[in-house]
Amino acid sequence: MSPKTLKFLAGAAVLVVVVALLVVRRDVSATAPEAASGPLFPALRAGINDAASLEVTGAEGSFEIAKGADGTWGLADKGGYPVDVSKVREALIGISEFEIVEAKTKRPEKHSALGLQDPDEPEATSTRVVVRDAAGEPLAAAILGDQRTYQGVGDRTMYARRADEAQAYEVRGDVRVDGVATNWLDKQILKVEPRRIARVAIEHPDGERLVAAKAAAADANYTVEDLPEDAELAWEGVANSLANGLNYLNLEDVKPTGEVDFQDLPGARTTFTCWDGLVVHVETAEHDDATYARFTASFDESARVEPVGPPPPPEGEDPGAAEPAEPEMASAEDVRAEVDELNERLSRWAYGLPSWTAQSFAKRLDDLLKKDEPPVEIGNADQLGLPAAGPGGAEIPPELRAQLEQMAAEAQAAEDAAAGAADAATGDGAEPEAAGDDGSGAADGADEDPAGTGDDAEPAPAEADPPGGGR
Repeated sequence: MSPKTLKFLAGAAVLVVVVALLVVRRDVSATAPEAASGPLFPALRAGINDAASLEVTGAEGSFEIAKGADGTWGLADKGGYPVDVSKVREALIGISEFEIVEAKTKRPEKHSALGLQDPDEPEATSTRVVVRDAAGEPLAAAILGDQRTYQGVGDRTMYARRADEAQAYEVRGDVRVDGVATNWLDKQILKVEPRRIARVAIEHPDGERLVAAKAAAADANYTVEDLPEDAELAWEGVANSLANGLNYLNLEDVKPTGEVDFQDLPGARTTFTCWDGLVVHVETAEHDDATYARFTASFDESARVEPVGPPPPPEGEDPGAAEPAEPEMASAEDVRAEVDELNERLSRWAYGLPSWTAQSFAKRLDDLLKKDEPPVEIGNADQLGLPAAGPGGAEIPPELRAQLEQMAAEAQAAEDAAAGAADAATGDGAEPEAAGDDGSGAADGADEDPAGTGDDAEPAPAEADPPGGGR
């Protein structure tokens, strides 16, 4: 073979090797995770103050949260009703601060192991969040997956990817964006403490009227007005619960008031009159198998009753030892300002109420009266260890006491049955149960790397989400 031929063959062999290496490198790069670092969403990090809307898609569908002209964030599907701004802030800041720790799989079939499948897919556990500016331009489109198994050392990390890319990443951060729209709402409607309320009046569409009032703020119980002579209250303080209607008053749903007809199916109307002149009116109606309410406030100066301070100390005693006076009530000017604020905030909305709250706005006189029912024979209450009175010596209502006695009797019966079963298991001649190997000596496994840095590694299961939690 001539030297010229040998040189040609050697050159051809080198060329074949180079081409082969290029092909292998191309095939590997098509599936292997790419090296990456830095922020996952640099545009959001740079323009977070320009964020004007979030579109959230989860297992229960999609919804939009948008910033209004006044800067208030609201739920678009609920007419812009205000949401909990702390949740908006947490989502925006959390996603903007995602820092890539490591690139993971590119294969869509492996996304489910990281909780990163498209949320529209069946049995998906991911959440998609698209952040846009006022012009509708996206600042970030994120698919949020599982939290990486955390061993209590170092920063928390989770899995995420850009919505328009298959490449998955482990990122530094732990953001939970709730996929249920109503969970974003600011749930508190208003709060008026019972000690502030002097009188409660409930009027029903059929004309029945229930009124309970106190003659003085220091009175322990509300008095039911126009109580028939042959009627007896279930217990002395049974009407006190009527004053709790505006305390911790939260919504389950909300609609613009025009979407609920308060004329066609009207419910009870309740009026709360406060010692300082604040009056809150509550109108209810049935809508979509739920009770909705709308609220208006007014000021009645004639209803103002100044608080009575404590009596002076006996002669010869130190005046400083007297009981402190109750705080002065709000001025008429402050109450008027409160009325304006309440009407501005509440007048546009019809609030879906929890069932127990709806019931408190629809009480009737019969609900407060003692019923002629034979007592339930459940044994001696004293032997069951039930108290004779509640905190501060207040009498326990008979109906509540009966429930407590029933529960105590059932608990005692269960305890007796368990004790009998234990005696049978440890009787004479019984062999002690051999201790079984519960595997407690097995060494805990180290924190594995789900999905690895190679694409063929199988991801380890991530921690389950807390009950009821979203991403």
